[in-house]
Amino acid sequence: MTNPNTLLLIMINAVLMLALAALLISPMVFFFAALAGAPLMLSILIIITLTTRAKAPAEIKA
Repeated sequence: MTNPNTLLLIMINAVLMLALAALLISPMVFFFAALAGAPLMLSILIIITLTTRAKAPAEIKA
């Protein structure tokens, strides 16, 4: 009768370890996602500003 209890303890420990691993890994995932996404967002903003600045003088001259 000790096998179900030990299996339950092993399952609970595995779930707790997975939860701790997820808590530890998720900030790193968000950090790397921010590192990868920041240059993309900056490039998109730079492209938008360059296109709007390129279009604005043409509208003013016309």
